This record gives sequence, C-alpha cells and structure tokens, in this order.
Amino acid sequence: TPVGDCGGRIVRCGKNASSYGIKNGDRIVALAPYLGGNARYVTRGADQVVKIPGTVDAAQAACIVRTYLTAHQCLSRAGKNPVKKGNSVLVIGGNGAVAQAVIQLARIAGASRIFATVCERYRQMVIKIGAIPLPREPEDWLPQVKGQMDIVIDGVYAEGFSSSYAALRNSSSKLVCIGTASHQDQKTILGIPIASMWLVTQA
Repeated sequence: TPVGDCGGRIVRCGKNASSYGIKNGDRIVALAPYLGGNARYVTRGADQVVKIPGTVDAAQAACIVRTYLTAHQCLSRAGKNPVKKGNSVLVIGGNGAVAQAVIQLARIAGASRIFATVCERYRQMVIKIGAIPLPREPEDWLPQVKGQMDIVIDGVYAEGFSSSYAALRNSSSKLVCIGTASHQDQKTILGIPIASMWLVTQA
C-alpha cells in the first residue's frame, strides 16, 4: 500500500523495547501510522515492528508485512473457526498478493485442499504455490466446489458474494470478504458497490 508501509533502522528505543528483542540499529519494517510511510522518521511500538535479516531487501520486506498480515487475519482471526489441518479452502481471485499469501499460509496450516479462481494466464502460478486452479467465472467454478468449502476468502465480490457463500460446507464454515475487484468502476457506499448490496442481503 503506497505510504502505508515503511522500513528502515531503529534510531532510538524506549526502555521496554528490549523485552521485544528490539534495539537501536535493528533493521525493521512496519505498517506506517496514518499513511505516513514517506516520513523520514516514524514512531511505532516495539510490538508493531518486524525485524528483518540484513540479506533481505527493505522494499521487498515492507511489501510482505501487510500482505501476510491480512492473509493471517483472514485464515486465523476472522470468525470463530481458524484454519486447521484437513480444511478445504477456496480463494476467489487467486492471483492477487493477499490471495497468494492465503494459499501459502493455508498450506502451512495443513489445509488438505486449496482452490484458487484465476484466469488462464495465472493457472501455473497458483499451481506452483500449492493451489488447484479453478476458472475465473462463478458459473464455471461453483459447480466444482459448491457446499464443500470450510473457508472461502473472496477478494472479487462477484454476484454480491452469493457464489462464494454457496461454496461453504455448513453453518460452521466461514466466508471472509476482503475486496471488490469486480466492481471497481461502480458507485459505492463505504466501499461496497451499491448495485450488489441487495445480493449481499440475499447471500
């Protein structure tokens, strides 16, 4: 996220920073407060920074934090049921950065099946990181996974999430909606496309 992520070296620590393993001179990345990532100096709590090895490029590391943090929140903190071994996971819009992170973290967590909807050009990419590619359009992928998924992460918002909801296995399954890529040109209220609000209520 432009100016939302930052990286650099610790210039001055508070007295309790050492309890978090942080000290002056450490290379770190963090989420910048109030989109202030372009500032020369940023103040963050010791529990809000991530140390990075000297061999990792700072710009690349800064890009990783928000992406994987979002993926972790989707799988493990959103809703009552965190991802666990044996789960079936579906990622709508599998070529996105967060979606790729979701696939990788779901694999680490032991998910037995991970599906990702993508267009043809990204099929090999999601296969390489551990997902089973599905067609891009809901009418093509839903018949293959309907009623079978424990977790669905949707960053596309096709059909007001109704197709994603239909993929859930039961009432204990969870649907996490993180984007509206299919409606970027539509008018919205609080980021939700107006044309799809009725579909959301019906999902």
